[in-house]
Amino acid sequence: MREKFCPKCGKKSSKFYNNLCGECYYGKISFIDTLPDRISVGLCKNCGNYYAAMQKFENINEFINERLRELFKKKKILSANYRLEGNIIHVTIISKIDNFEKEEHKNINLVEKKIICNVCNMKNSNYYQSIIQLRGDPDSVKKLLKKIEEKVEEIKKTDDLAFISILEKLKRGINIYIGSKNCARKITSQIKNSYHVKVKVTRKRSGFEKGKSLYKETILVELI
Repeated sequence: MREKFCPKCGKKSSKFYNNLCGECYYGKISFIDTLPDRISVGLCKNCGNYYAAMQKFENINEFINERLRELFKKKKILSANYRLEGNIIHVTIISKIDNFEKEEHKNINLVEKKIICNVCNMKNSNYYQSIIQLRGDPDSVKKLLKKIEEKVEEIKKTDDLAFISILEKLKRGINIYIGSKNCARKITSQIKNSYHVKVKVTRKRSGFEKGKSLYKETILVELI
């Protein structure tokens, strides 16, 4: 194919795009300009987790990685890197179209908004779905309570509602109010397999959601 001169840069090329060589034509195309000048994220002042679009992030880098991944989805990006300095995200991308690679840079303002997340609001309002009632010898009940607290900490890694909202100490035992029904059920199942106990479950309707009845569970655990 016969080479011609590019009318913009004067270089010879055998392939033209809108009468420009590939370098001049693709030089006008920017992927990084599609990035916003600022991105916002909520920072819970109680638990320290970050929140955006109903998603939870344990740290700011996890949030930025996910946000950039969404913004560059389906674009011809070879690599995207960033450096966080104060509240400025310095972004560098390398894109490729045909055989032409291009490096671009942009600074994005990161805006952190102090919030109280839904889970922390629930904790503060003593929200619960289940009550585990421990009954038996005081020393045994105290030891089992410690095991339950440890198990709740373990389960909350995968269940945001796995928290103890109220510890009610009574003469005959302890009532443990737990935010997650699934968490309470897992703990009860483990107790049944590890201890000599009698377990009785009762349910009480607490409301409706999308036309379905909601129930709170009371799980009586008697140490034998």
